[in-house]
Amino acid sequence: MNDIYKDAYQSWYDVLNSNSDTLENNQESEHWLPWIYYQYRFDLGFINWVKKLTEWADTVILEYPFWGSTVGDICYQSKTQLIITAHDILVQQLDENTLIGKIALAEEIKALKQGDHLISVSQDDQSFLRQHKLSSILVPNPVNIEECSDEKLREDSPFKTIEKPFCLFVGSRHDPNIEAVEVIQQIAKDFTIQYPNVSFQFIVVGSCWEPEENNNFIALGKVSDQDLAWLYHHATLILSPILSGTGTSLKTVEAMAYGKVLLGTSVAFRGYPVESDKEGIICDRLDEYVLLIANLLKDENKLQEMGENAKQFAKKYDYRLLYSSYHDLIENQL
Repeated sequence: MNDIYKDAYQSWYDVLNSNSDTLENNQESEHWLPWIYYQYRFDLGFINWVKKLTEWADTVILEYPFWGSTVGDICYQSKTQLIITAHDILVQQLDENTLIGKIALAEEIKALKQGDHLISVSQDDQSFLRQHKLSSILVPNPVNIEECSDEKLREDSPFKTIEKPFCLFVGSRHDPNIEAVEVIQQIAKDFTIQYPNVSFQFIVVGSCWEPEENNNFIALGKVSDQDLAWLYHHATLILSPILSGTGTSLKTVEAMAYGKVLLGTSVAFRGYPVESDKEGIICDRLDEYVLLIANLLKDENKLQEMGENAKQFAKKYDYRLLYSSYHDLIENQL
């Protein structure tokens, strides 16, 4: 059966590539969607492992729908409740009018339908699912407010090359994050040109960029949780010039939980009802970022006031509050 699956996979891939007339279509056919939906569909080892889980579990919570078809069938047969969390609408990473986009959409909707309960993280995602006759419970991405406390924060800097003031961007190796870092590099250059006498660093953390130091731009790569907490606490502001993405950005509410002003695009704040200039600054004009940063550096009172507003906003997203919906669904099954 595995050999049949592999042959079918290769056939789909070859057809998509042979019908691609442009570089963009070729790149899309190599996207990890929709292939990931078939990853374990005919894997007997995986199927037997899930069956063993359902022998003792009252509820299975599936993060993302990739295994939904397989897990859904097993849960149905064993009468085990299945909760699927749609952290974003995955097909929105593709053009839904292309063949591969249509396949991905069909697989995603089919998988999500397997759940007894479906969780979405934003109103936009909830509306999208509703268009496909899927009802979902809204549970935004949460944050652990207690982890953002500075009670156990180390005082000394773990980074020799970083000097305050600085702004911070945190991201994993994801295309929208890589694109954002490229934007930040340009903002850093423009800031140096327009304000040569102002010392201000642009710090990037995470696998979105390899370690690099170039004048006022510093990429640290991956850092420990303790060092990341130090950076959050000592950053003057958080920068998030994200130009694309789906779902909601956990890093947005995480930064706000640290009591920091976040300057970002409407995409960065997607799913969060933030009032611009009160709990954060929403700006889609990237050419205005240098001036906005310079003005914030001169207004300590505004930074403190907006930072406190951001912290209060983030408290509504503490996981102890939001995850009560999961608790209720599990309790009702017992």
